[in-house]
Amino acid sequence: MKKIFFLSLLFCLALTYQLQAQGFSYSGFKTGLSVARAPISFDGIQTDTTGQLSVESESSNGKFRTGLQFGVFAGKEFTKTIGVRMELNYTQMGRVDTINYNQRNNYALHYFSFDPMLQLRIKASSPNHFYILAGPSARLLVGSGATGTDEVQALKVRQADLGVNFGFSYLVGLTPYLYLTLEARAYYGLMNVAEKPKENAVELNEYISAFNTVQNATDPFDIPEETSQVIEDARTNGFNNNYKITNQGALFSIGFCVPLRPPADKLIKIGRK
Repeated sequence: MKKIFFLSLLFCLALTYQLQAQGFSYSGFKTGLSVARAPISFDGIQTDTTGQLSVESESSNGKFRTGLQFGVFAGKEFTKTIGVRMELNYTQMGRVDTINYNQRNNYALHYFSFDPMLQLRIKASSPNHFYILAGPSARLLVGSGATGTDEVQALKVRQADLGVNFGFSYLVGLTPYLYLTLEARAYYGLMNVAEKPKENAVELNEYISAFNTVQNATDPFDIPEETSQVIEDARTNGFNNNYKITNQGALFSIGFCVPLRPPADKLIKIGRK
């Protein structure tokens, strides 16, 4: 434990020195809660009274899942108003499905993310600073899991996700060298993170057409060879039913940051002197 603490301290000191060398204005760390969900949509199969198949689109937003999130950040101010914020974060995402009144399936997705954002300072002359933040988020899946009913399995998702962040950050000056940060932001995933279907998977519409052709055939010898092959391929390789999963959520955090250099408005005054 002492070794881990010592190595973490060295890492923080090295990071602070490097950020100072790059001209960043402040750096810090934060921790808090994530409230997330992962809407799912897909094409299902519907059977009518005559035994014919058709496509039926289905979707489920699921319920919100609460998790943890923490990270480190650094900001650089170009003017009194405009700057950039760089963040490295760990966030727990996922969704919850209600099976019945006392059973729920809890699906967890664990991500590391790199979040570069544009920051707009609203109160430039205030000792407490209010920022609006917006920018992209590149995420890497580092783990997944599921708890609940006996047959529950983790969501099958890709390793990467890409989305956008939007929110605000409020810095409260405790001392000239220490600020308390209060933040809230929304995340919206732009990618379908569902696992890709097999390379030779049969399109669902193609399978349904082939199945209905077989059902309507009065003589088995009238069934085209291509139709039989489609059904056989579907049994072997499965379907491509346009399965989609997207990540959405809100993040709430509290943390601390320290100034690494005078802010932009102070530098402007120093330059004038």
